[in-house]
Amino acid sequence: MELLCTQLKPGTWSDLPDSTKWVAAGILVAIGALFLFMTYGAMISSKRHNTHISGVPLVGGLFVLVGFLLSPVKWLALLALIDPGIWMIPYSIYLNIKAEKEKKNADD
Repeated sequence: MELLCTQLKPGTWSDLPDSTKWVAAGILVAIGALFLFMTYGAMISSKRHNTHISGVPLVGGLFVLVGFLLSPVKWLALLALIDPGIWMIPYSIYLNIKAEKEKKNADD
């Protein structure tokens, strides 16, 4: 029984071969790319039809980030910055603060 337990102990991520890391990273990055394309498609469609069509903000960027952090080449995780959701969150916070200040000035 003790021999079975020692064989079932999980190793660390760094013990895996690079090919396994790249496969796991590739799967996650492919899922993230799908979400990124959906988000960009929703943004383009929103502009074209003059309506609001919501994409899946942040999800694609997070999948890309995690995928490349699991890969042997960590600096590729910076590609997660192409997700528009990462940039729109601070911008929407800025717009909300600006709208609250304008509302407060209008009330005075």
